[in-house]
Amino acid sequence: MVVISYPLKPTEFEIQAELYLKMRGLGIDVKGELKISKKQTGTRGSIFDLVIFKERKAVAIVEVKKRYRGLGAGGTIQEAKYKEFGIPLIYCFRDNIEDTVKEIQKLL
Repeated sequence: MVVISYPLKPTEFEIQAELYLKMRGLGIDVKGELKISKKQTGTRGSIFDLVIFKERKAVAIVEVKKRYRGLGAGGTIQEAKYKEFGIPLIYCFRDNIEDTVKEIQKLL
C-alpha cells in the first residue's frame, strides 16, 4: 500500500480556493478553471486558474502558484500565451493573496 503524505504547505488548489472565496465575498465576478478551446483561439487552448469579469466581460486572468520562483526578464511561455488575450495577467502566490485582491479591485 502506498501512503499519501500530508502536505506541509498549502496546495495550489487551496490558494486558488482561498482567493476565489475572498473575491466572491466581495461581490467580484470570478470564474475558476475556465477553459478556452483551440477552436476559439485559432492557435491553442488554455485553462485559466481564475478569470475576473466585469459586466460579463473578462478583465483579468489570475494565475495561482504555490510560490514565487522568479519569472525572468522575458517572462514565461504561459505569460506570452496569455498576453494574446489582451487583458492583464495577475500572479497570485500563497503569501500575497490580499495584495492580489487589492490589485483586482483596482481593475473593477
